[in-house]
Amino acid sequence: MTIAFYNQKGGVGKSTSTVNIGAALRELNHSVALFDIDPQENCAGAATITARGAAKAVSESDCEFRLIDCPPSFNAESRAALALADMVCIPLEPQGFAVEGLSRLIETIHESQSRGRDIQYRVLISLFDARKREQKEFIAAIRDSLGALVLQTVIPRAAAVERANNHRISVLETEPRCAAANAYRAAAKELIGV
Repeated sequence: MTIAFYNQKGGVGKSTSTVNIGAALRELNHSVALFDIDPQENCAGAATITARGAAKAVSESDCEFRLIDCPPSFNAESRAALALADMVCIPLEPQGFAVEGLSRLIETIHESQSRGRDIQYRVLISLFDARKREQKEFIAAIRDSLGALVLQTVIPRAAAVERANNHRISVLETEPRCAAANAYRAAAKELIGV
């Protein structure tokens, strides 16, 4: 299964989610390959690929799961990743500006579906700050609108994740018992239907 982590907005946790979901799937004894098609190359431990070489690189991987970290724009790289994806995981920070981008992204996925692609998508709420009432209200509104397309697991904003990112490794490796690590484990299970 190929999962593209994509959102046209930057700074929502695409690379972080790719790395940590990958680590969680490995903990479940799945083989995982990480691919970074984002020119910023923020996805720690991933093979860097280009739009031109994406199909070959991903198709040659014999891993059960192939995770692709996409750039925060709709360009040749993201189009290549979406063309290869069985599922799109949309990391979404719970704040107002995110809804506008989410609508455009879902339209893009629906366009791919209308061209005969059986591509699924799920929304992963990331960078959640439980102290902010407006973020809780945002999550409730998104769930009302999209229902089961929004994962039940919410990834908290956590210093542990920032520390892991600074070392370019998964929070599951640096602080395996923290709330964020456990949230990524739960999100991985939800994404693959466990």
